[in-house]
Amino acid sequence: MTRIGFLGAFSIDNAGDALLNYAGRQAMRALVPDAEHVVFAPQLPHGFCAHDFGRERGIDQPIVPVPASEDMRWAADLDALVIGSGGLIQLDPSFRPFLLGDPSAWDPARPAAWSALCSQNQPWYLHDDQGGYEAVRVCCERLRYVSVRSRATETFVRRCGYTGDLHVVPDPAILLDVPAAVDAEVDEVLRASGVLPGHRLIGVTIGTSIEDPRAATFYRGLFATLNQLRADSPVPVQIVLFPWSYLRNDPRLLELALPHLPGALVVRPRLGALALWRLVGKMSFYVASRYHAMVTAFAQDVPFVILDENLSDLVATSKTREFIVDQGLEAHYLSPFLTTNPAWKLEGVFHAGDRVSFAPAIAACRERLRAHYARMVRALGL
Repeated sequence: MTRIGFLGAFSIDNAGDALLNYAGRQAMRALVPDAEHVVFAPQLPHGFCAHDFGRERGIDQPIVPVPASEDMRWAADLDALVIGSGGLIQLDPSFRPFLLGDPSAWDPARPAAWSALCSQNQPWYLHDDQGGYEAVRVCCERLRYVSVRSRATETFVRRCGYTGDLHVVPDPAILLDVPAAVDAEVDEVLRASGVLPGHRLIGVTIGTSIEDPRAATFYRGLFATLNQLRADSPVPVQIVLFPWSYLRNDPRLLELALPHLPGALVVRPRLGALALWRLVGKMSFYVASRYHAMVTAFAQDVPFVILDENLSDLVATSKTREFIVDQGLEAHYLSPFLTTNPAWKLEGVFHAGDRVSFAPAIAACRERLRAHYARMVRALGL
């Protein structure tokens, strides 16, 4: 049986990485149905990762832990290796498995591919990082197929010196197909949390910027606008607070917002990645503060506004801004650090209601993703 390895940051306490794992393997299984899947994740040393290598993070199978180092011996008996997840192209030495360890030692006869990787906040111009840039270049030359999910990442890889074929593809989570049984679980969670039938739901996920003094005026405006939208709505509205990730103690951040949204509901049970996906899908309007929370709303045609906290002075963009620009969704973009008046965009998207539809863009992304996986399978010789 063909053994395909899938390597990513799948064991960390973040729904986005788990969803990418599951969506990518769904797409590969559709094209190579008889292959055995083995899921790997490095034991990253960063304290906030909160690793779990069990089936909850792997979704339908456990995750095999591997060293966060240049040691790639664990991949020796695979017929192909697919590296795919979020911001994996990092110069941090513990991220070297995603660059094939020591890429100069990787056997190019062993097929490997990058599937829609991202170089989140990685600068290309620092002289002290030349060794890391060289590793990126050599890695790409050893890969059978190189694909990234943003123009900023394409620029970074090119600046590292790679000149070969490189594909920019949409986020693979957009292709996700969630089992229908998950809906019943989410409906019960919402009912237990106090959601009433016939109400329009405003979902809110709070990020770390709520604790940043620079964003204090922004959040006062955000909360005032949400309360006003609820009060003025001709149909009953409930505000539902829930965490998207647990990496930065997000449940605690919800408690900081709760006093400013009287009567808001809080989803307190800890939900798996697929349940979080469908929870977002049941919202009428969603205020997101995580990249994949935004992608989850987009992929399910849920009107949203994203609060971008990923700004950096190392690179003149963010993974969130890249997605918004690529999809032409600037009307849905806010940053707590760039404006003190969020009301006009919140009101615009909320009142547009059903007139907001991402359906054509979703269809185009899915078509591009199906073509991406077909190319990757051919390149890997599967």
